[in-house]
Amino acid sequence: MSEHRIRLAGPWQFRLSGQSGSGRSERLPLSGAGVTEAAKVQLTRGFHAPPRLSSDSRLRLAFVGSGQFVVRLNGEVLGCSSELACKPSEAACLPERCCRIPTELLKSFNEVQFEVVGEPAEGWSLEGVWLVISEPCGQPVDGGES
Repeated sequence: MSEHRIRLAGPWQFRLSGQSGSGRSERLPLSGAGVTEAAKVQLTRGFHAPPRLSSDSRLRLAFVGSGQFVVRLNGEVLGCSSELACKPSEAACLPERCCRIPTELLKSFNEVQFEVVGEPAEGWSLEGVWLVISEPCGQPVDGGES
């Protein structure tokens, strides 16, 4: 299988639950340093679906960070970070966790959300997030930074 990674660097919307508006715009890496309020932290980012996915395409969301997160795509829970692990790939030099993305959840424009779970709110970090596309050998993979 050939693999292509699309880095979802930013902008991410950083929002505390109960906060009005869309939050503040940030780029990764992010952490909870300085978050003293007892509120849920939500990190949200939009991205376009990769072009020309085949029926054999396999998608996953890979991320590096500490703490526990509930990961959602378009409002659907993909998993909780405490349950997620993936085998290191040749492209990944850091330990990462990942969620399989059912292709039927993808829309032309998508929203991924990481919600920090547990207390204290400052004990988490999100270093990097990637959309990983795997195709059978011989299939072209398009993409880039989104």
